[in-house]
Amino acid sequence: HCKLGSLPHISLHKLSKRYGDVMLLKLGSVPTVIISSERAARDIFKRHGLDFASKAPPMCGKYFGNDYNGLVFSQYTPEVKLYRKLINTHLLSPTKLKAYDGIRCEEQRRLARSVSDE
Repeated sequence: HCKLGSLPHISLHKLSKRYGDVMLLKLGSVPTVIISSERAARDIFKRHGLDFASKAPPMCGKYFGNDYNGLVFSQYTPEVKLYRKLINTHLLSPTKLKAYDGIRCEEQRRLARSVSDE
């Protein structure tokens, strides 16, 4: 059992100096792998990237993700990989983002006004 205190980033840094770049800690009741260096992260994701692509969905996915049916909360499957590629190519490309600048700016102004009115 580990108490991280009010500065968890400092505590985790100290633990990594003592135990290495990759640690398994129990955060509450959840076993959690802590990767504390860029080198270790690159190595792990290069070798095991697909193993980590699907993750346990957070509870918010049930309520804000249409009962886990949204793309954000989906398990990483070939279909999801294709959807993400299509979205990045046809909706989030620099050209497409530039085309929607005016709409995005107007929505930002509208949001700022609604927040300031409350």
